[in-house]
Amino acid sequence: MFSAARLRATALRLLLASLALSPLAGLGGCGLVAMTGKAIATIPGDFNALGTHSAAARAMERNDVDAAIGLLAGTRYTGDRREVKGGPTWGQIYWRAATLVAQAHEGGRAIDDAVLLSAYRILARGADLAESVRYLALARPLVARQYGEKSPQVLELALDDRAIMLEYFRAGGVLNLRGTDLRVSLSGMLDAPGKRTSVPLAYDPALLAAFPLRLSSADRELFFELNRLSLLPRAQWDDPAALKRMMATEEYLWWLDGPRSSGHLYWQLSRAVNEMSTAPMICAARAAGFDVRPGINYGAEEITPPACLSR
Repeated sequence: MFSAARLRATALRLLLASLALSPLAGLGGCGLVAMTGKAIATIPGDFNALGTHSAAARAMERNDVDAAIGLLAGTRYTGDRREVKGGPTWGQIYWRAATLVAQAHEGGRAIDDAVLLSAYRILARGADLAESVRYLALARPLVARQYGEKSPQVLELALDDRAIMLEYFRAGGVLNLRGTDLRVSLSGMLDAPGKRTSVPLAYDPALLAAFPLRLSSADRELFFELNRLSLLPRAQWDDPAALKRMMATEEYLWWLDGPRSSGHLYWQLSRAVNEMSTAPMICAARAAGFDVRPGINYGAEEITPPACLSR
């Protein structure tokens, strides 16, 4: 991904392709001056912009932890975001930086909380659901230290789409992407029980809506507290039977749709389902043994483990 030879070759091609460098090239602060046949063209900033990308890529290739910290802290490689064609994307560079920072911290290096939290948040967006949830758990004490253990920011981690889908699959949930509707909405939830629609849902609506059952006791209490649940006495918030009865009601589905500190939950659930429709997510979920039935958008090599894992 970060081959030095490839990066050097790509940068050289960008600078020299169709260009004959003039003796005026390299004047400090004046940009790159190049001969393009009949006229001399000045390309201010392009060389520096591409140099920022190349420098960041080379630093990550060298496993430069200080550079990775600077990148995540926003103190290094802050120039133009254009990318050298053929090199790693900025997304890949940030992913590598986050990996280096997390590994350095695990090895005993002291890392600033803000930088470490950035690293964990990036790594929590990977395709492996269990690994994503592991990084969300590592992020939790950092968020709690900044905002408080009973804050909406802590709850956001518990309600992350990766966490919701991991527990949905572990509870036996199926995701069928073959000609189905991936949207999660109040109307879809209300219409689903006992009704046949022209386009079936990709998910089990009752199982997905019952996600609070699969939260820890502390997170479920925080979720109900911040969202002012009044449909069930507090003494029954840890009673599985009482929770299931409540979640089978239309009142509960309407309650999920209300404007609360947890945000728009149906939008969040919809995002959780939709993100699972990408090839890397399908591949990783199937590799973990989860029941994901892909549509016709991808070739078998993209979504069939173990071969898809090496792509």
